[in-house]
Amino acid sequence: MSLSSALFVFGLTLDILGAYYLAQSFITKNLEDLTFEGTSGYGSPPNLRYIKSNLLQKAEAQIGFSLLALGFILQSFDYFFFSSEQSHLLSSTSVLLCVVVLLLLTFLLAGFIKGKLFARYAKRMAAIVIRESKPEGERNDSWITKVAGYLLPDLRPAPNENDRSFVDRILSELNIRFK
Repeated sequence: MSLSSALFVFGLTLDILGAYYLAQSFITKNLEDLTFEGTSGYGSPPNLRYIKSNLLQKAEAQIGFSLLALGFILQSFDYFFFSSEQSHLLSSTSVLLCVVVLLLLTFLLAGFIKGKLFARYAKRMAAIVIRESKPEGERNDSWITKVAGYLLPDLRPAPNENDRSFVDRILSELNIRFK
């Protein structure tokens, strides 16, 4: 391997590491810490908009880092396997078409994964928020419904379901039990 090749690979490795450090503060964010960062610290309930925004950022950071790392890895493969003297020619039209299709599929897949990651984090976060913000041993149905509205948008009251039953279903879904 030539010095040029080694520098190229070393540079791509540093790119992956740099991308990780840019995104790691969101990727590795502890959800309990996020709950407390979303409060005033004086016993007030958490700011649900802040929490929802940070959960979305966490999911986007994971997707962004994964896409950057995959791109850099593909560049490395290109360099190692196709930089020889042999010529691998593709027409500009076929390359452009492949790029457009790949971008569209990647965008759709990333959006799907972002939704799944957000739902997973939001469910865990909703349980933390409800557990941490309730008065000792008390159940506050209006607060639980508000938390579910922000963090669990797919969980809606069923037709003919009263408020108490809906909150019971939320608590069951989150594995929370009150005394």
